[in-house]
Amino acid sequence: MTLPADPIWNALTSSMKAPAARQRHKDLDGAQHSILLVDRLIAGIPRQRQALHAAKETLDPAAIRGTAADLERTRALLLLAHDALQRGADLADAQQEAFFDAQARAVEAWGPLQEEVARARGQADQLIVASSGALAQLPRSAPSTSPDETRKRAQELAPIGLCDDPTMQSPDSHACPLVIPQREALREHVATEIQRIAENWADAAHMHHLKIRLKPLLQKGGLHPLLELLINVATGWIASRIGALVVGPKSIDVPAALSQTIAVVSLPSQGTKGPDITKPLTAVMKGLGTKLADVAANGSTISRSRVETLFAGIVETATMWGATAKNEVRQLPDPALVALGEALQQAPFNVGYFASKIEQLVDGFDVVEKMGVVEIGEWQPLQAVWVVVPDGRRRLALARAATTLMENRVPARSSEPGDEQYPQRNGKFHFHSWVDRSLTGIALSKETPSTLMTYNDMRWATQPVDPMKNHDVEMLVTEPRGDS
Repeated sequence: MTLPADPIWNALTSSMKAPAARQRHKDLDGAQHSILLVDRLIAGIPRQRQALHAAKETLDPAAIRGTAADLERTRALLLLAHDALQRGADLADAQQEAFFDAQARAVEAWGPLQEEVARARGQADQLIVASSGALAQLPRSAPSTSPDETRKRAQELAPIGLCDDPTMQSPDSHACPLVIPQREALREHVATEIQRIAENWADAAHMHHLKIRLKPLLQKGGLHPLLELLINVATGWIASRIGALVVGPKSIDVPAALSQTIAVVSLPSQGTKGPDITKPLTAVMKGLGTKLADVAANGSTISRSRVETLFAGIVETATMWGATAKNEVRQLPDPALVALGEALQQAPFNVGYFASKIEQLVDGFDVVEKMGVVEIGEWQPLQAVWVVVPDGRRRLALARAATTLMENRVPARSSEPGDEQYPQRNGKFHFHSWVDRSLTGIALSKETPSTLMTYNDMRWATQPVDPMKNHDVEMLVTEPRGDS
């Protein structure tokens, strides 16, 4: 039986069919436009990859992140187009093949993009960390292990370097021009030479005559004064090896045992156009120096309850320094690696160098220990004096109050020959020497300086170029310039 037509029902079903038809038309139209979008996005990927590579050549993390974001945006649009094509394929049998072909092209294109974007972001993060000087930390959840096991795990966690990326390796690259055997041999050589610096420092400290002289200093000040010698190498010498971009062929004496390749490495010549990467290279080198300095500074936390524990801490610090160097040189772009490798050939940091520095340090400590003691032939003891330099900074010096012999107008009845005169301070000072900055804490623990002298109101026997650097400067009596 056929029911009579219901005008209300017909109107309702008609209004429901209209949006569905419009949506179907919209989906088909979107799928057709997605075919064009997929082809346009795929055509633009080589240009975006080229931009990413150029950003990596600048060694600028912000530029790398920005160009990686462009590739990530392309990948996201390909995903959206893929979904639109699927909706179109479900609605139109006649165009299914075209929609499916476009889908396959989108899938083929976005697959590698995800890995490329993740790698680029990781490399940008590595450059930031390498420049920041922050040491990598093991996860807090990691179980406690032996020092050797900890170092091994830390090495395994260390990310690969920027120049380990095959897409960066090219003779025309400004960041990674070396061939793999050269790079690996140079890394091993540089890490070994940096480790040898700390080993020489430790060997010097363990020399018999120095070990005897160091014991009082270590008991009084812990490892800090001795560690400063190593820290100064890291934050001063190592951190400053990039003065200008190193270019052209460089002959570096890499031991044959490390590599069978000829130890001559070449960087793009001066005439080769490319980004100026001196600034990021400088930042990375400073970051390496800061990390090595932090490793050395950690040794100052060792308890000074037993001197032998401190000497064992010297060896442990040298070992950790070497392990850190091995990890961190992987983060150096090739020009920084070459500059450091070349500089290490002339590095002065042998055992004799550190033995001399330790001798100076101990000599300075012996002088500080004489504060407050009137020595034979002197009227006044050495005392600590703050010296204010022209830029407002101050530095601690050791000085002896100058005296003038005064007539004793009321000699005592029991006076001995010579008691007719007595020394009286005249407000001037004979400056003895600067206090080594690493010994400042020890000096201040003995005496709080009450005298403040200005740099410009002094007459110097040898005036230092930078008074804030550690110099052994002998000074004359301080007095106003008008009195001279």
